[in-house]
Amino acid sequence: MLTLAFGQMKLDPVVFWNMTLTEWTAAQRGFFEAEDRRGRGEWERARWMAFMFLQPYDSKRRINKVTDIARFDWEKEDSEVMNQQEMDAMARKLGYYYKDGKYTN
Repeated sequence: MLTLAFGQMKLDPVVFWNMTLTEWTAAQRGFFEAEDRRGRGEWERARWMAFMFLQPYDSKRRINKVTDIARFDWEKEDSEVMNQQEMDAMARKLGYYYKDGKYTN
């Protein structure tokens, strides 16, 4: 915990020791979310560079968009998102039905 606070997050010791547990939890969450966004950005830049470098050599035009190089876990296709019919079918299996804009049993 101290390694994270002082080493990675570079918090001043006075600030750290005056934090409540709620404040520490929020600071930690924010730090890890920022690190995640930074990592995603690096992967997306690398993919964009690969896309640009491969364009002159793609004579069969198989690489038309950056996602043809790689698709990351955080990128969902529309086909991966459940549509209303699939939700209705799953709700019926669980004993629910859709009425007046909500699922009830």
